[in-house]
Amino acid sequence: MDERQWLPEYNGGHLKTTHYDKFANYLKTYVDHYRNTFGFNIKWVSVQNEPDLSTPYASAQYTTSEMNQAAAKVADAIHSLNQGVLVGAPEGSNRMASNNYMVNFSTATRDKFDFVTVHDYGTYTDVNHFGKPLISTEVSDFQNANDPSITDGLKWANIIASDLKRGERGWLYWWAVNPASSGTGEGLINLGANNSFSVNKRLYVMGQFSRYLRPDDIRILAASSDSNLISIAGTNHTGRASVIIINNSSSAITTTISGLTFDHVSGRRTSASEDLAKLADLTVNGGSVTVTLPGKSVTSYTEY
Repeated sequence: MDERQWLPEYNGGHLKTTHYDKFANYLKTYVDHYRNTFGFNIKWVSVQNEPDLSTPYASAQYTTSEMNQAAAKVADAIHSLNQGVLVGAPEGSNRMASNNYMVNFSTATRDKFDFVTVHDYGTYTDVNHFGKPLISTEVSDFQNANDPSITDGLKWANIIASDLKRGERGWLYWWAVNPASSGTGEGLINLGANNSFSVNKRLYVMGQFSRYLRPDDIRILAASSDSNLISIAGTNHTGRASVIIINNSSSAITTTISGLTFDHVSGRRTSASEDLAKLADLTVNGGSVTVTLPGKSVTSYTEY
């Protein structure tokens, strides 16, 4: 007998309220088993993916009232493991949906969440007002033909920078590999015929952030007087700073990076002709270095 026969009978169905305890215990067992039997260090879990949508793939819908009850039970069950696993609010299909769930939850249920999640589709809605860390856990361009160019890469670089500058704690693209049957921008890598594949610039652009802003780093203020340059920076536990600079202009720009405390910086760049390319190391003079950033590029530097 399938132990999960209590789940909704069809995609987009509503889980019966009488089964909320079973659902909570199922997720608790899943987390505990994967951590302690399979050795996967699960650190956080969100209650439900896109509970506002009915989809052709495995899914379940919840009204705000239903999710208010189910989410509270899930949070209590996973926290009862005492394994430090964080529980996130449900991931609405867009920011407005996530905000709608959170606004309509009881204070008691909201207090059980360790973080808030959003999917970064559609019009921007402020969800960063519940006093909890916020993570953007999904976004992609699944509705348009794939654009592998640096133009697309810069689009995502600016979105990442904007989210981080708002104080959001993390950012995820929807999936790594798009199947050959799809020609959209849903993946970071696109499969082709005869086992071929192509790597899109957005993957390298993500690397410009993920290699230099690591978990547990602290974001620090960074800004440029040139509106073409977007910068974001952070420091690690040793005080070493890293900075990512987006040049949205089509022309090269020479600028000075100030406020450095180590003797040297190393860097990498993604542009139309570069893919996380290693740059020559630079010597810091008086806490500053002067660099030239090619047009339409993302460059990352770290001190050492």
